[in-house]
Amino acid sequence: MAEVDADVWVLTETHTEHQPTEAHLNRCFTPPYPERLRGPFRWTGIWSRWPLTPIIEPAPHRRGSVAALIHAPAGDVMVYGTVIAYANEPAFDDGTPARMWEAHRSEIDRQGPEWLQLRHLHPHVSLVVIGDLNQIRDGSNLYGGRADQARL
Repeated sequence: MAEVDADVWVLTETHTEHQPTEAHLNRCFTPPYPERLRGPFRWTGIWSRWPLTPIIEPAPHRRGSVAALIHAPAGDVMVYGTVIAYANEPAFDDGTPARMWEAHRSEIDRQGPEWLQLRHLHPHVSLVVIGDLNQIRDGSNLYGGRADQARL
């Protein structure tokens, strides 16, 4: 990580007590999800060498989404870090059993409106959605069908 020297890192399946480099002091995380991750582990974390303001509306979600306004020298950038449920996720967020790809689709349906809300609330700030989307994005049907790719 030190060799890449990125200004902002978004890590998934991460740990609150780690940081990419000594320069990345500004950070925010998804809330705890004790049913799936113990202790200081979180689905998603955002670290920045520049100041950041955690976005509280939409609220960070324990399933894996968190957003921050990064105050970069060239101007603010909004970063939305996420983990979208994988194909065989066994349950929805409320614990209800899910069949293959159902929780994935449910997360797209939850997060999509959040991205639109962020665009509406911050129309002049670039939005970067990044993380583990748990599908192939090249148009192939290797992991996640084309309908789910289009949905995302």
